[in-house]
Amino acid sequence: MKKKILNSFIVLFFASSMAIAQTTDGPYLFYKNDSINTINIVNVVPKDTLNKDFDIQFRQVQNLKKNEVLSFTVVPFSSNKNDAFKVQTQTQFVKQKSIYPEPKKLVAISDIEGNFYAFKKILIGAKIMNNNYEWIFGEGHLVFVGDIFDRGNNVTQCLWLIYELERQAELNGGKVHFVMGNHENMNLRGSTKYVKDKYLDLSKKLKLPYKEMFGNNTELGQWLRTKNTVVKIGSTLYVHAGISIDIINKKYTLDDINGIAKKYYGNPNRKEIQESSLVFDTKRGPLWYRGYFKNDIGNKGISKILEHFNSETIVVGHTVQNKIKTFFKNRIIAIDLKHPRNSRDGVVKVLLKENDIFYIVDENNNHEKLF
Repeated sequence: MKKKILNSFIVLFFASSMAIAQTTDGPYLFYKNDSINTINIVNVVPKDTLNKDFDIQFRQVQNLKKNEVLSFTVVPFSSNKNDAFKVQTQTQFVKQKSIYPEPKKLVAISDIEGNFYAFKKILIGAKIMNNNYEWIFGEGHLVFVGDIFDRGNNVTQCLWLIYELERQAELNGGKVHFVMGNHENMNLRGSTKYVKDKYLDLSKKLKLPYKEMFGNNTELGQWLRTKNTVVKIGSTLYVHAGISIDIINKKYTLDDINGIAKKYYGNPNRKEIQESSLVFDTKRGPLWYRGYFKNDIGNKGISKILEHFNSETIVVGHTVQNKIKTFFKNRIIAIDLKHPRNSRDGVVKVLLKENDIFYIVDENNNHEKLF
């Protein structure tokens, strides 16, 4: 359930006259009691190569009616100033279940890390959306297997695009699944180890602790806290890092994992809470586990995990691969790639499951059967 939207503020960051590459950010929507403050960072440009100061202006919009949606434009980091997309706020977040039936088509991608170039390329290339950022995937499912946050300059733009595609997908009979990764939870907790300076500069300028930019009183913060840590779609589990044998020994169900995760996302004291210790464990938990790639588990262990969840396959990100590949007799599919940041770096590739067959699909919609 969301708080009522009553008013909004828009914060604009204006460019200087210096010929420096432009960056953009936002918006951030902050609730205060029963109202909402909207911070929309449209244009952030350092005044010179050393001084990162910038100006802030507020514009207030008042008297929105009950359940009235707020519409705004999001501008990604781009050399094309006209490259922008519209977002409508959701009056109520879609309830996230742990298990869904198999759709005819499903695309999975992980570890975008604020890379809007790759994100846009593959969404258009794989026919998820068109050039106008409109959902064209029909009743298909789109799965993000964690780590939209950190390392890149377009984190909030990527978040808002997922948010908007989620809304559009529901209207067309499709579905967007945002599976939380370790970097999502790190940011909710306020861990800034991998956060780009532009976000820290903004936090400092607003005199707001970084974690509050995605806190419980924000639109994106509330939205993220509704998301799953693992989801089963058809016969496949989608989880950011992996399911360890420790989870099975605890006899956790998918609802158990997701229920505990949602209860403690962003909690800096989670290690002191016994209930959440394994789910958030940095070695054995589903946000962090790398055991599939470190000889930590064998085929018998994989069989035990799959049998416990009545599944055939597990799709994971988190551990970087040189290509999308399978392990343990095609039962583990690793999809974390170093996505290109421009055309010189190569092409973007994602996982497609269509009519129960897995393919690798690139930004030009070329299909290669995985197995």
